Amino acid sequence: MDNVRNPVGNPLAGIDPEEIVDTRPYTNLLSQFITGNSRVNPAVSNLPRKWNPCVVGSHDLYEHPHINDLAYMPATKDGRFGFNLLVGGFFSAKRCDEAIPLDAWVPADDVVPVCKAILEAFRDLGFRGNRQKCRMMWLIDELGVEGFRTEVEKRMPQKELERASPEELVKKQWERRDYLGDRNWKATALLVFTFQWVVSKQTTWMI
Repeated sequence: MDNVRNPVGNPLAGIDPEEIVDTRPYTNLLSQFITGNSRVNPAVSNLPRKWNPCVVGSHDLYEHPHINDLAYMPATKDGRFGFNLLVGGFFSAKRCDEAIPLDAWVPADDVVPVCKAILEAFRDLGFRGNRQKCRMMWLIDELGVEGFRTEVEKRMPQKELERASPEELVKKQWERRDYLGDRNWKATALLVFTFQWVVSKQTTWMI
């Protein structure tokens, strides 16, 4: 189906000792909006093509922002916490592109409004012909980044978007951690704890 896929966050959210932000509140808000609180949101259920969002909460980029249509990258601005936005990432048999900066920053409270604005721009303007050319990056190519940004801005509640912040919180120089294997006791303990937490959650859901 040509709809929004599950919002992705840090798989170790809430228990990662190095996390920048717990992504669960934001991915939950996005899921509630996208699904209409599990009752379907018809406004975003008939898109030109599938669409993937993620909220980054780790320096390791476990969330893979470079291949998502919308990636929220944690950043502060004038003492406020929020996110810089990357857009257009995807890969397919015909084309693969990394997400590119939208030159936009939103405060944490605007995570859902900007998602809505971007989806509406994609829904209204995206190409619906050849399915190999219907992903959002093709629309960004057609309009240009600034043109696409303008269309998103028009659909924001306040009709404006702040420019990107230079105060990025993801460390550029970072050795990506690997929690598979017995590299050290902290990694092993975290892996075991994560597994136990998932099992307990699944058990709860099955009751």
